[in-house]
Amino acid sequence: MSRGVCLLSWGIFTLEAILKYGRSWAHSLYFRDVPCAIVALHDNKDDHDTASASLVVFGYFVLMATLLEVSLYAPYVYATLGFWRANRHCDDEGAGCPDGTTRLIDMLMITMAIACLHWASSLGTVLAFGAAMGMGISARAQRSSLPRCLSRFVRKRDERDRLILAKQKELDKDDDFALLVRVVRDGRTESCRGLAATAIAVLATQPDVLPLNSLIEAVVPLKRLARSEAVEHVEVALGALLNASLNERSHEFVIAPILESNEFGSSFMSCLIRHAHIGHTTRCQELAVGLLSRLVGSRKGKRARTALMSYKGEQGGVRGVQLCTDLIKHGATSPIKAGGAAVLAEIAYWEDWQVKGTDPHIEECIQALVKALEAGQTIAFSAAKALCSLAYKNQAVKVTIVRAGGISNLVDLLKGPLPNFGLQDINGQIPREEDSRSIVTSVKPHLEDDVRSDAARALRILALNNPQHQKLIAEAKAIPLLIDLMASKSPKVQVQAMAALSGLSFRSTTIKDMIGEWDDGKFFSRLMDVLKSSEGHDPMAEAILEKVAHVTHSLIEGNESNRQKAVKQGMREKLQDCIDNKKSNYKDNGKGVHSAERALKILQEKLT
Repeated sequence: MSRGVCLLSWGIFTLEAILKYGRSWAHSLYFRDVPCAIVALHDNKDDHDTASASLVVFGYFVLMATLLEVSLYAPYVYATLGFWRANRHCDDEGAGCPDGTTRLIDMLMITMAIACLHWASSLGTVLAFGAAMGMGISARAQRSSLPRCLSRFVRKRDERDRLILAKQKELDKDDDFALLVRVVRDGRTESCRGLAATAIAVLATQPDVLPLNSLIEAVVPLKRLARSEAVEHVEVALGALLNASLNERSHEFVIAPILESNEFGSSFMSCLIRHAHIGHTTRCQELAVGLLSRLVGSRKGKRARTALMSYKGEQGGVRGVQLCTDLIKHGATSPIKAGGAAVLAEIAYWEDWQVKGTDPHIEECIQALVKALEAGQTIAFSAAKALCSLAYKNQAVKVTIVRAGGISNLVDLLKGPLPNFGLQDINGQIPREEDSRSIVTSVKPHLEDDVRSDAARALRILALNNPQHQKLIAEAKAIPLLIDLMASKSPKVQVQAMAALSGLSFRSTTIKDMIGEWDDGKFFSRLMDVLKSSEGHDPMAEAILEKVAHVTHSLIEGNESNRQKAVKQGMREKLQDCIDNKKSNYKDNGKGVHSAERALKILQEKLT
């Protein structure tokens, strides 16, 4: 071939090799290897959006590269055609052309045709890319600028594509989920990252579909997205993290990377507490408070509790207790109020932080908790649990609870049925439409039993070794309610009711007589019914025997009248039967058998 054709061929080869690498580099730089099918989900509603700007820069790069190819393709086509015109007579017989010239011409013509098609394809891709950017199909569909039928089609397809992975029964070797995680981490468009996080949030509620190691890999990208300036993406990221932490099978494994001190560790906790304190939206605050309660309540949550207790407001004061108090008192919705009480309960429960009765905010906090006991089940449950944690082995807090009127409110919780305000909180706020389609896991069942159990436990803590509190609880008519709760179908409620009765009757002759005389002395018959209902290998059988024996011992010790009633009702024979059958029903030398032996020793004394 001629020297010009040869040089142009090498030039085109070199240019295409450089551009091939350049396109790959640009794609990696602007899209981080996210497939174009995912990038196409971008939203053009903001011309100054960083992602949209990246798309424009990438488009200009490809356009300039395509135009640069023209500088070589045009001379190449011209030179190739010139070479063909100069040698086209070689097909004639006796033309005297060198051997192989005809084949060379055929090769050059085929190569020229392929090169022209390649360049036309590149130019067409650039034009289509620019047209898609200009049209902004996604944004126009949202604003209904397209025809109604087309707009409806685009929206339906968009919603279908959002959750198509979440509805799969199995993930294809984690490839699909890995793609979602990569999009959340490296996606260049906020909308695309939000859609991927939404799919992860739904998948987090399906432990049978999503492997644990895949869920853990999603934590750090979600923490990064939670620090976004776009509120809707913050909500999605917090919802996904909350769903992951609510998974009982894996919540401790998921909470650990949330609390880790990686590049987003400390800044994420500060961001989370700030959202819990002053959320951009009500929904954002609900999710932040819910996630915060899960973190501080974890066995590995010391880092979260430390961050919360050291969080400082504008005045420089410690915000831990005060923050919870503000949430309980001024929270806009029930989940925020309940979440604030739950956070406080976990802070008080763990030994690394003890809330003292002399804390400057504790009295205001307890008043808020006592008031919250009058609310719906969700708030009352968290408030009762918080009061139990605060009052345990803390005499100053007990006095503050009683002074705030906590006894009467706790006794009211023993009654039923409890009000359930659902999505509407005690301030009468109208439920929001978005709450009905929340992606966050719902509240656990049997909440009413949990409320009564914690209310009875709080009364026992208040009554323990305090005759004055015991008298106030008895005057509030808690004893008949606690006796009725002994017949509950929930073993946990039964145990706490009997524990409260035992605490009330401890060293109080008046209360001992009051309990023993209940229903013409049939209290001990009720205790035996509780034992019969728990017979077998129920996991609570041992605890129930221990509490039955303990309350029996408390009532008959130093009280001959109650001892005689217990013997008359057959309590002696029943406890002896429990001891004799300890190998089948109860642990050898366990607390239940030990307490039964102590009570039986008094019952076997001769009647006077």
